Amino acid sequence: MKKFLFVNCGPLFVALLIYLFYRTEDTIVNKLVLTLVDSKVYFALKTSITNNFPLNNILIYSLPEGLWMFSITYLSLNYYVELCKVRIPLHCIPISYAVLLEFAQLCCLINGTFDWWDILSSGLFWLLAVKGKSQFFIKRNLLEAFDFSSGFCVFNYLIVYLSHVCK
Repeated sequence: MKKFLFVNCGPLFVALLIYLFYRTEDTIVNKLVLTLVDSKVYFALKTSITNNFPLNNILIYSLPEGLWMFSITYLSLNYYVELCKVRIPLHCIPISYAVLLEFAQLCCLINGTFDWWDILSSGLFWLLAVKGKSQFFIKRNLLEAFDFSSGFCVFNYLIVYLSHVCK
């Protein structure tokens, strides 16, 4: 259980800290925090952290996506989804999503800025997760094998929404 929490929650926690203290307050996760925490306290803490621990833009804007990519890919390795009798390995979906998202930004189909660093970060962390898992278990249909592990996997897919910027 400790390994599960470290491998899956550790990267997500680091990504959350970057979002909370280095990204815009207009992200959904930051708006949620601002409903729970006094804004003066939040901004004082944010200013203190960013002044004492400055990060470069690659770490601020590309690392969180890579960390999410690692966590969700690692969780997805044991599952597949079946659509029209075609089995799709679930670990292929996050990297496909990340690359398609970047090119949709490049074509101005969605808000955001195309960034090669995001693609590189996602690709490296995806490979790390795929190659880093020492043991593959029996693949299970994510939607038929609902338990804590598959529920946590689905939750990690939903985390993407928290990084959305409200306009």
